[in-house]
This record gives sequence, C-alpha cells and structure tokens, in this order.
Amino acid sequence: MICLRAFNTELEDTMPNPITGEQIDLIAELKERNNLSSREKGRVIGVTHPVILNYERQMEELGISTAYLSMFNDKEKQLLFHPEHPKRESHLAEVEAPLYLKKIKASYRKKSKYTRKSAFKEHKEKYKEKAGKASRFYKALRDSEKAGSKQLKLSQIYHPGEVFFVDFAGVKLIYGENDELEANFIVGCFGHSNFLKYRATATQTTGEWLGFIQYSQYWAGGKTIRLVHDNTTSLVTSPLPDLRLNKIYQVFKRHFNFIVNPIPKKMPNFNALAEASVKIFTSEVFPNLEKMKFKTLEEINEVIAKYEDKINRRILTGDIESRMDKFIRDELPALGVLPEKGFVMPEMVRKIKPPSTWNFVVDGVRYPIPYDEEITYVTLLIRKKEIEVMSGSKTLCVHTRLKRGDIHDITPTHLPKKYQKYFVETQAHFVNWAKDIAPSVVKFVDEQFNGVSTPDYEGRKACKRIQVLHEESELSLFIGCCDYLVSHDEFDIEALAEAISSDLANPIITADCLALLDQFNAPSNPTNGDNYVH
Repeated sequence: MICLRAFNTELEDTMPNPITGEQIDLIAELKERNNLSSREKGRVIGVTHPVILNYERQMEELGISTAYLSMFNDKEKQLLFHPEHPKRESHLAEVEAPLYLKKIKASYRKKSKYTRKSAFKEHKEKYKEKAGKASRFYKALRDSEKAGSKQLKLSQIYHPGEVFFVDFAGVKLIYGENDELEANFIVGCFGHSNFLKYRATATQTTGEWLGFIQYSQYWAGGKTIRLVHDNTTSLVTSPLPDLRLNKIYQVFKRHFNFIVNPIPKKMPNFNALAEASVKIFTSEVFPNLEKMKFKTLEEINEVIAKYEDKINRRILTGDIESRMDKFIRDELPALGVLPEKGFVMPEMVRKIKPPSTWNFVVDGVRYPIPYDEEITYVTLLIRKKEIEVMSGSKTLCVHTRLKRGDIHDITPTHLPKKYQKYFVETQAHFVNWAKDIAPSVVKFVDEQFNGVSTPDYEGRKACKRIQVLHEESELSLFIGCCDYLVSHDEFDIEALAEAISSDLANPIITADCLALLDQFNAPSNPTNGDNYVH
C-alpha cells in the first residue's frame, strides 16, 4: 500500500486546475452534511485535504451554499473561486496519443513502417495549423507511455455506508422457451463489507442500471453516500473532467441524494472492487448457470440469489468473518435514510422554460405548471400513468396522464393571477353574485351565456359590463330596469345601459307597479271619459 499523500499528489496532477464544477458541488454538499473530516472528504472527491480546506474557507467567506451554486454552470463556478485566473482553453488540438501508440505497436507486429514520424504526419494532416509543433506531439506520446507503464495502485479503504460499486459482468446467457432471449448480468458491491449483489437483466439500458441500484439500496434498507461506476453511455454523456450525466440519471441522483463518481480516465483501480466482484461472478456463478435451462429472468434470479447468499456467507481468505458478518455489523447501521417513495422510471424527461401561460402539452393534452415567478426552468418526468413537474430537486405537482382528446381540469391557483380570473369568473360565479341583488338580475345574467358562440368569453364579458352598470347606478334604478327588461324578454346589455341612462332622473317603475298604476288610471265613471287620474 502506498502512502495516501503520494497517491493524492499523483491524482491532483491529473486534475484540471481549478477543480471542476462537479467537484465544487461535492465539496459544498459534504460541507453541509458535516459528517466527514477534510481528509475523508478529499478521498471521496479525489483531491488533497488542503484543497478541501481552501474551498471550504472561501465558501464561508463568500456565504456560498449548494442552493447558490445550483444557479451557475461549471465555468461560472470556477470563476467564483478563481476570478483572476479563469480556465483557458488551448487553441491547439489534443494529441490522441493512445491511438497513435496503438498503431505504432501494431506496426511492430506486422513489420510495417508506421513510425512516430508517420503518426505526427497524420496528426498534422488532420488538424493542420492546430496540430502544434513536433516536439509537443512526441512529448504527448512519451507521457502517454509513462502513464501506461507506471500506474500507482492504492489499497482502498471505505467507511461503512460510504460507497456502492456497480458494473455489468460482460457475459450473456441464452434462455427462453426456444433459446431466443439473452440475459445480461449486473454486479453490485458495498465498499466497506464487500457484500455482493447480483441480478439478471434483459438489457443494459439506463432503466436496468437505475433499477438495480434502487433494488439493492431498498433491499439493504438504506442508501450509501455515493455511487461508483464506469463511464457507460447509459448513464454518462460526458466523462470527467467535464462530467455530464443523462437527464434521467440526474433526476434519479437528486431523488436519492447520491454523490456520483464515474471512474476517471486512466484510473481503473478506482473500480477495483467492482472488477473483483465481476470476476467472482464469472468464475463461480456463471459457469453453473450455463449448465441449466431457464425460461424466464425470474428463474435465473432465483438461482443467482442462492449462489449470492453462499458467497456472502463464506469466510474471506485471511479473515475470520464473512462479507455477511461485516455487512450486518458495520455497513447496515451506517446506511442513510431512503426516500419514502421509490423512483419510477419516466418514459421521457423534458426540461422546459415555462411559457407565459404556464402550461405544457403532452399528447395533445394541456397540463398546468404551478406559477412561481422565481422559477426559470422545470423538468417534466413523463411516465406511463403520471407526469411529475419538478423544479431542481423539488416536486411542484403530479398530474394524472390523460389520453389524447381529454381535457385536464386546470387548478386556477396554479396559474398567474392575470389568468386565474378566466377560471374563477364562470357562469355560476356571476349567478351567485346576482342572487344577492334580485331574481330579475339572476335571470338577466343567466341569459348572457345562452345563444352565444363562446359562452366562457362572451358571457363573462357581458356580465362584467352588468357589474359595472350595477356599481355606477342607484340600486333601485338598476333593479327596476332589470325587472322591466326581463318582463319584456329583453336581455341586451345595450338596452339595459340605455334604460338606466335615460331614466336617471326618473327611475323606471317595476312591472308590478305599472300594473297597479294601470288600475288607478282606469276611468272611475265609464260614461265620463274625462274622469281619470293622470
């Protein structure tokens, strides 16, 4: 075992300066957790502990948190801590040294004439003025050779509950009624106890990776702090130093609050436990599976579970206890708390900027986004039966997924205030308002929604005008005009406005009063036509 200082120095030399945005996020996250020493944090992240202390000091001075860092991209995060020395990109093309060395070595075997000079000529033709000088090219070849021949190795020691390694075994098993199917095998290992988990899968897709990780964590009853795996394209779209995870994996990571550590380039020893676990599977389990006949994956996994239990209970070489003993005693109590709800794989992940209407469309159905002026982007997790709307790691709402042609019931409070009125000010709303005034007003309001092409729009517009006339008129005048117009089956807004304006000085008399007045106006003596009341 080499000393940790020597290892960290070598590792730091391979890292970009300043450190990556992902590493800055990890430092901030572990700082807030406050459950590891600076040396332990350095080992988790892959930098020396003075680097950890320096960045934590700057975070304290600047008042920087994980929430604050989430607003910046990697380059901006670096500039926060290194404003005077931003990372500069070389204008020269990168020398693909391993590729050229492979060609040169192959030429030795084939006795061809592909030399270092030939490699530089090819590099020059490919990149032209960006190729750089020959001395730079040959130095890159020498450095690549040294890196390949002198790799530092480290006996890794992991804390209980710290890390879970995962990898595919690289072997396949034919199964099915007619041997028409292929089973893949995924391998997991808890870092401290070396406790093994195996599982057969139909594919090597993102869903299988994440399904196995979730299955292993819930089986154990708790979660590890971080995950370690190779740079498989199912999870990683861009490896270190510019690490980018695919969208589904990002959501999965936030759901469980995992720290993700893909293996750095040229450092396979970082995944040594996973490789060892794969070796145990391919040498002790897989040869026995090949001798059997299986129809389903469930049958394969039942047999695997028996071998898995046998291996985990076996006393380790040079030790007095098994993987199971270490797992139960040390690993299990140190595991973190799992989310109450497991992660359901989405069919699709979309990151969108909320439109002015604060809704989105999936399969022709419109769904609302809860309005929040501080939200700039939301992530849509589109599943088979539901659609989850997230902002960062926070779930804003969950919609039941509808079929094409269905209409989603929009919650008015999810909308900006200027749009809420279109859902609050309905026919029932205006009718309830009119009930507090008079029956004739109720009838007049209700009729505004009949016989129009767009009731929601035209009816609402007309009722808003009625409310304005009500506010600007005397109550008796307003009610009287409504009584009169309703009695004559007249429901035109302009007629109501004209009636109110023309009789402002002489309020209109209700229909009942007019009937009574007709009685008084009738002649008292039929024979005397001049005897009547004016």
